[in-house]
Amino acid sequence: MLLESYYPWDSGENSSEKAKAIYDFVRNPLSHALGEDKKPGYKISVMKSRFRKGLGKYTGWKSKELQTIEKAEMRPTDLPQALQGSAKIWDFRVESFYWGVFQLLRQLAKDKTQMQEAQKRFSSGKFVWHK
Repeated sequence: MLLESYYPWDSGENSSEKAKAIYDFVRNPLSHALGEDKKPGYKISVMKSRFRKGLGKYTGWKSKELQTIEKAEMRPTDLPQALQGSAKIWDFRVESFYWGVFQLLRQLAKDKTQMQEAQKRFSSGKFVWHK
């Protein structure tokens, strides 16, 4: 629900399918099985988006470059969609998702109802809850 409602999906992206894919193929394997996916026939590639042509290799981002990504209101043109593919085969791009999570948090913070409910939970001392 959080990803579907607040993540900055591009027009035409299937937010419910992609949110489920992130949950099933990225979040669950990384948090429960240390990246070990036990579903035969499924493939999720976790990829870096930063290939430096002059160096001929993938490199990390400099602090200033990460700050630019964090502050960008629109996804930078050199970052592809965070999740591409469908059904059983997906490519997950870390840097693109990183940008999107900042946007998700901004959208969530703008939601007055969400912030009021969060304040109620924090005031009552409930930081983890289940519906």
